[in-house]
This record gives sequence, C-alpha cells and structure tokens, in this order.
Amino acid sequence: MQRIFLVRHGQASFGDENYDQLSALGKQQVALLGQQWARHAINPELSLVGTLQRQQETMQILHQETGNASSIKTLPELNEFPAEAITKHFMPGVVAQSSNPNLSRETIFADQTLFQSLFTHVVKAWISMPCADADKAGFESWVQYLSRAEIGINKIKQFACEAGHEKVLVSTSAGFIGATLALLLADKQQAAEQMFKFAWNIKNSSVTELHLNQDQIFLHGFNDYSHLKHSPDLISYR
Repeated sequence: MQRIFLVRHGQASFGDENYDQLSALGKQQVALLGQQWARHAINPELSLVGTLQRQQETMQILHQETGNASSIKTLPELNEFPAEAITKHFMPGVVAQSSNPNLSRETIFADQTLFQSLFTHVVKAWISMPCADADKAGFESWVQYLSRAEIGINKIKQFACEAGHEKVLVSTSAGFIGATLALLLADKQQAAEQMFKFAWNIKNSSVTELHLNQDQIFLHGFNDYSHLKHSPDLISYR
C-alpha cells in the first residue's frame, strides 16, 4: 500500500497583480505543514508538482522544512483549471446581470465572499460552454480540463507504481484535488457538480491523502489542516 499526499498550495496573492505567488500567509501555512511533517517523520520519497509558481513555491518550502532531498518531477496536468482566464471572460457578463451598479474590480477583489458568489456563476457558465467556443476564447473547456485531470491522476499512479515508493507528495491546487475526488467517488456525469463541492471547501496548505493498492486508489483522508488549527487567523480558502 502506498500513500499519496495531495497538498493544496498555500494562500496565493488574491487580488494582487501577480496572483500566482504565495502570500506571506501562504508561506507561513506551508512552513507549518512542513514542520508538522518533520516532527512526525513524514518524508515522501517522490515529489510531483505542477508548473504554477504557487505550487512550486509550496514544494520548495515543504522540502526545506522537512529536509527532503527526493527528486522532483514537474507535471503540468497538476495545474489548476483556467480560473483567471474564465474570470476575465465571463465576469463582466455576470456583473452586468447582477444589477448592482457599485460592483467594480476593486470592490469584487476586496471582498472574498462577494467574489465567491460571483465566481460561482462564472464557473457554471464555463462548464456549459462548448469546447469549440472555449478554444476560440483561448482557454480549456470543462471537458478538456476534466480529461487533463484524469491524465494527471493516471500519471501519479504510474510514477508511484513504477518506483514503488511508500509515500508520494503532490503539490497541486484545489481544482485538481476536487476533480480527483469527483472522478474517484462519482461518475463523469456528476463530476462537475461534485468537483466544486469538494474544491470550495479545500483550505490552503491542507492535505488530502489517497492510498494506492494494486493499481486502485482509495480516499483515506480529506482536507486535513490540523497544522493550522491552533490559530483560526491562519486558515484561508483562496
């Protein structure tokens, strides 16, 4: 039996010009996870990470805090769904339909609760968007993203099985973790609904643990953020 730890990156720089970097809080969140792992001698023999800066920074901090010297493989399949692109594409229409004249980029990104409520409509529009229209707009369709996530899951299995490592660390994002659980626990017709039910609740730097046994993956633990529970101020979702 092999253990796969899906770690959501620490808090990114929400509302900043460069979202794709860890905030000061995000770095602290990941450091605390690494320190907890060091205390419990959790030191994965294989590390897999997406290409996003926030995912890469998360991996670097975990390796530093645990003294992990394992090789790191980069898999673009672990990247997030195109959240920034679909926000730019759909948010103006969502705002126009809201009939709220006070909405602006500044007010939306200053209020995470407001952003979440609007972004839910953005995601729904993206999921229903035909693949051809997404191609024209220059970003992945929902169907393409789910296919990419499935490829990512299979690559994780492949690397884990081939090397026979007992523990595998995966630094990724909430969308990929949500998609993984949706594909494991639901059929593809329900994947969109289930993915975002999981993803909206995944906290920054939390750990979802999978067990791999004879080429079968089983969910063992979801959204563990025990390294942050001593201070509610350290808990974030975005």
